Amino acid sequence: MRKTLASIALAACISTLPLFAQSSRFTVNFGVGMGFNQGRTSNFADTSGNIVAGIGYNFTDAIAATAEYQYYNLDIKNSIDQPNLNTGIGQLDSISANLLVRIHNKAGIYGIGGAGWYRRFVRVEGPSIVPAFVADPALGFNVGLGTTFPFGGRFKLYGEVRYHHAYNRVIPTQILPVTFGFRW
Repeated sequence: MRKTLASIALAACISTLPLFAQSSRFTVNFGVGMGFNQGRTSNFADTSGNIVAGIGYNFTDAIAATAEYQYYNLDIKNSIDQPNLNTGIGQLDSISANLLVRIHNKAGIYGIGGAGWYRRFVRVEGPSIVPAFVADPALGFNVGLGTTFPFGGRFKLYGEVRYHHAYNRVIPTQILPVTFGFRW
């Protein structure tokens, strides 16, 4: 019963966000998707998933600034040299400040890019020649393209692809998440 009441309360709170966004210049986004590892990152991690949440401010109809948090799962690959690596846990957390430029308002096409702080975390269970726990923070950047589809008022569905590069020690992190979600 508590779970049902909590779900109803959460749905009621979320349903008021588009009303708030319609009366202000503020924007909110939430998305989930798949992540494709690039460069040397793809040697150690398989295709992954991501979750993104952000808030922003629309300066004009064409330009907005956003702050976003992204959780990116790093699905550790098993290898002949490291047979126990697949029992490990990997993730990338990032906080970024981005500039969103709407290239074509009618078609909903936009460019997005910015800089941020990236923290790669890996924990390996069992015997391994690599350390059991590694947390590697670094600065990085992202750049990408997206499109929005109207879904009533300012509420829009979006799809975007972004390249992220973090300057981690030893192996830089390079990922290409494809995200789908809501923007209002």
